[in-house]
Order: sequence, then structure tokens, then C-alpha cells
Amino acid sequence: MNDLQKARNLLKLRKEGVSLAGVLISMRGRMLLRVAIFAGLLLLYYFGGKQSGTLMVIGLIIGATLQDIGWVLSGRKSWPFTEKVTDWAKVEHIARGEEDPLEPLTDELLESLAFEVADDSYAVAAYNDDRTPMDFVVIVLESYFKMDEDTAIKTMLKIHEEGSVKLLQINKGAGDQLADVIMKEASNRDYPLKCAAVNI
Repeated sequence: MNDLQKARNLLKLRKEGVSLAGVLISMRGRMLLRVAIFAGLLLLYYFGGKQSGTLMVIGLIIGATLQDIGWVLSGRKSWPFTEKVTDWAKVEHIARGEEDPLEPLTDELLESLAFEVADDSYAVAAYNDDRTPMDFVVIVLESYFKMDEDTAIKTMLKIHEEGSVKLLQINKGAGDQLADVIMKEASNRDYPLKCAAVNI
């Protein structure tokens, strides 16, 4: 099963919920094959002289089926937590066959933003919120502000502690464009990350 199928199955589970019947129906091909093999082995055992090897294979099939059922029951218990911590926007991107849209800040984008610093300089500032994951903020800092991982983590913590941090000195127009690009990336994932060009 590839990532596209996994993402679609996960979205289906989110929509329909995790139920034993639903999962067994989704595994119907595997279950029908097991039932057919089980029935054939049962007939072989009954009419073929009651060989112990046949009983062992029957036991393995029953064990595998019980293991699948146990997995479903365990999954039902942990589903509320899984649902809470899953990045559903990313799952939806994968389910549509799209690449993860967060791209590093390329030289072409830098040139299109026209990074000349005007007399009335501005800076791009990032603001703390309660919903944007810290690891996403680190990725943004690495990708858009060319920070190494250690610097990005320290900056993310500073944003979290102080409420906002000025990240890059830039002219107003380019700062607005860069802030818009970053907030669009965040919005694609349903994160409320806010950036803005602010006067220094």
C-alpha cells in the first residue's frame, strides 16, 4: 500500500470512524481468502484423516484473524488521540496526490521579492500562537530564512516565549510578499501562523 492509499484510508477512517465492521469490510479480500482456506483445511482435516499439520495451519489462520481483530479494537481505543495529533492538512495533500507545498526560498523567489532595504526599513516578524506546531515553525525558519536547524529551534523558542520576533530586515513590499507566502503555507495546513512586515 503506497502513501496515497494510506492517506485516503486515513481520511475515510476520520469520516466514518473506526469500527470493527468497517475495518473488516475494508479487509474483505483478505478475510474471504482466509475463510476459503479455513473451509478447505477443515474439509481436508475432516475427510483426509485428521492430520495434525492441518490443525496447525487452521490454528495459524484463526490466530492471524484474531490478531487483526485485536488490532482493530486497540485502534478504536487510541483513535481519539491519533485524530488529535494528525496533521490532517498534510494527509489531505497526500490523498490528492500533491507534493508537500512547503518549498525552500529559492533564488528566483528572492529576486522576485526585490530585497532592497529602503530608508524606512521593515522586518518580517513571526508571531506566536497556540495551534501552529513548533516543528512547522522550525521548518519555515529553515526554508524561508535560511537558518540552520539549531538557530531555527532557538528562534522558534524565542517566538514562543516573547510572542514575536523580527526575523529579516527587508523593504515593505517584499516583506508583505514574504509574509503572505509563509502564511499561505501555514494556511494550507490549517495553521494560524501569522507573519507581517513591521516597521523597525
